[in-house]
Amino acid sequence: MKPKVRMGLCYPSGSGGMFLTELLYPTPIEESGNYPTNPGCHRNVTHNEYGGARECVFVDNTEEALDVNDKSIIVAKINIHKYLPYYDCPVTYQIDVSDDESFYFTQELFFMKKYLGRVPEFEEKFKDRFEQIGFVDFIKRYDSIDPFSKASSDIVRTITERGYDLSEDFVVDAMRKIYQEYMERGERARYSDKERWDRNTNVDRSGIYYPEEITKYSELKIVNYADLFLNGKKTDTIFDDFSTEIAEYTDRNYELIEKFEREFL
Repeated sequence: MKPKVRMGLCYPSGSGGMFLTELLYPTPIEESGNYPTNPGCHRNVTHNEYGGARECVFVDNTEEALDVNDKSIIVAKINIHKYLPYYDCPVTYQIDVSDDESFYFTQELFFMKKYLGRVPEFEEKFKDRFEQIGFVDFIKRYDSIDPFSKASSDIVRTITERGYDLSEDFVVDAMRKIYQEYMERGERARYSDKERWDRNTNVDRSGIYYPEEITKYSELKIVNYADLFLNGKKTDTIFDDFSTEIAEYTDRNYELIEKFEREFL
């Protein structure tokens, strides 16, 4: 007998999946993402990043049913149809970012959160080195980038390997280049049906999904990202009950993007 779960949730990187799980299962900040069932997700208040509720269980790249219960939300970034055969999943929510408004907004958000937000492992690994060269104090002049982010590590590596001086002109130019390359890379991944997402690097995104495959195993409810988050439209889903919280979350996301644009673009 297949193990029964509450629901499935498939969401491309940057489209707020972990936030949605915490709406359904309110989670204290200190507990957000701190569960073995959702590896790689970290709560980051400054960058409006949610780590996910205890009840979410990542199923990406698995080949059998994981340990779940009837409260569990099975979560995948792409291709959830590959994992549904292992579970009794009554309904699956697919966050749709296929339209331009949704795709480009979530593409920017992914950059702001995953590239500019703190990576706990980086702080543990690079703290002494970054402080020694003065990078931590220098980068504090910018509100949109954390000293121990992926972008910060790229900048420090370039300075170290090529012997550049740490200056405001260099950091601004480097951030513009990193941002531009990332956005171009995301555009190339947009229409790719290859499974290119990697949990360790979070490099590529794809908004492609397969409704006909999902409906073989579960009722499908498609949720357009722009309708839910940007335009305040009803989606006829359980998420409509949280319109106030979603609007506040979206306002914080706009602030992230505007802050980065003021500082670097």
